[in-house]
Amino acid sequence: MAFLDIVVAGALYTLFKPVNRRLSAAAAWMRTVYAVLLLVAISRLVVGFSMIGDPETALPVLESFTTIWVISLGLFGASLLLVGYLAFRSGFIAKVFGILLAIAGAGYLADAVGMAVVPDFTAVFAQFLFVGEVAIIFWLLIRGRRRAAN
Repeated sequence: MAFLDIVVAGALYTLFKPVNRRLSAAAAWMRTVYAVLLLVAISRLVVGFSMIGDPETALPVLESFTTIWVISLGLFGASLLLVGYLAFRSGFIAKVFGILLAIAGAGYLADAVGMAVVPDFTAVFAQFLFVGEVAIIFWLLIRGRRRAAN
């Protein structure tokens, strides 16, 4: 999954580079760093569960997963906000897709901030606000193919 996120980051950079090269690059780098951090977080889970026989040693390692994951979630949200802005400004994607992507990004950011500052906060926003991600996938598959041919 992390590898695919890196591929998507490159593809979105290429798609939105004509709109704003710097913002497109920033969004791509954020998504790439998110993917790398996701791999690091998962590795912390693997290491932590391998130490399950020694709970005192395993607990900090498992807790580090949460910290890394929350940071990566925030980066992913920020990248979606930028991609949403770029889609909105593009002129070749309906503005509604940009708005939906920005809303999804705001959801991920809200979850990340909530998890970082509110004790026992459960990430809930992204599970309802992800619609923009799905919508842009379908736009790229259906309409985006026609755009490439033009």
